Amino acid sequence: MKLFGNIKNKKPSLVNVIKYPNELIIETINSSDTGVWLRSISVSCIPNSIDTFELGETILVHLDKSKKVNYKKYDLETVNNNYKKVTKKKTIKKQMENAKLVSVYRENKTITVTPHRNGGTSGSLKGYESIEEDKLVFTNSFKMEEIAKSVIQLFEKCK
Repeated sequence: MKLFGNIKNKKPSLVNVIKYPNELIIETINSSDTGVWLRSISVSCIPNSIDTFELGETILVHLDKSKKVNYKKYDLETVNNNYKKVTKKKTIKKQMENAKLVSVYRENKTITVTPHRNGGTSGSLKGYESIEEDKLVFTNSFKMEEIAKSVIQLFEKCK
């Protein structure tokens, strides 16, 4: 099993793993030249029953697909329409309903796994907010299966 994926590529990369009652959605997030992170075209829908080895490998594939993009030239409409088509969640309300989000951020040989609070789609707390006090940081040598296990454990910290 690969430990870090593409470690020659020193750029930061980000993946969101979203747990719903019947599935996991894993999406690659791209960084932009403005510093904003943007949803990408790369989205996987997998059963909650996936084993940790396969989940770790899937997360790694998505981390390796994360890239830096030009914000002004980025086609957000196409990316968002693709997400709706692949996930069958056509509205932001459906995307947020019963969703638990854990992000996996990689930079060099460090991976940070962070749970998020789901604030829904309205009000002052809408959207996702990281729960920094519960994040886990892995440095140097680790297996992606360990990262997958931490993602599964941190779903319990999501609010």
